[in-house]
Amino acid sequence: MRPNDIEYWALSIIKRVESSQPVEDSRVELKAVWPEDHKKAARQIAGHANAAGGEPILWLIGVDEQNGVTGANYTEISAWRQSVEAKFGELPPSLSHLNYVVADTKQWEQSAAYYIDGHRAVEAFVKNTGLGLAIPYLDNGQLHDYPPDFIIRLRGPLQRYLILETKGFDPLESVKAQAAIRWVNAVNAERSFGNWAYTVVRAPEEIPACLDSCAAQT
Repeated sequence: MRPNDIEYWALSIIKRVESSQPVEDSRVELKAVWPEDHKKAARQIAGHANAAGGEPILWLIGVDEQNGVTGANYTEISAWRQSVEAKFGELPPSLSHLNYVVADTKQWEQSAAYYIDGHRAVEAFVKNTGLGLAIPYLDNGQLHDYPPDFIIRLRGPLQRYLILETKGFDPLESVKAQAAIRWVNAVNAERSFGNWAYTVVRAPEEIPACLDSCAAQT
């Protein structure tokens, strides 16, 4: 299936869950959290795929029929996928992933996620919702938290991450950006969490060029 077909399928299931309608598609598996037992997950995927008789199957993580769309803790998708594939005794089924984004705006962040998800330099990404990543900053002597929009893992042999902010008008933009740059510099100086960068885009269409530029930096 093409990525946009998977996205349409996933969103149609998510809409049913959000409207408290039952999901009656046997090809779909909903998981509230990431399965931590990789061997068990591999068996379940194999059984699910066999039962589907060659039809595609869809697993949605962070979606639960009882609790709705709850989101899931950040997990390195490529690492989880490789761990599960390694548990297959024979050739594993073809696994592809699609990041689901809980957006704060109706179109802006959905468009941003589309550009991020389709870019060749992106290993994985997550919308920074409920992850606990917030950058402290001072405004008029008061301490506040600034949660940037996206965290992106870039492809390559090194651990490289990009904090991407999608920004409209914000009177505190300069204050937040300065705080973010200080945060990035401090994390990079500590050297235990890979190399981080921070950037701001004004429109979704700027994202591909921004990612190209970040990927080219060493």
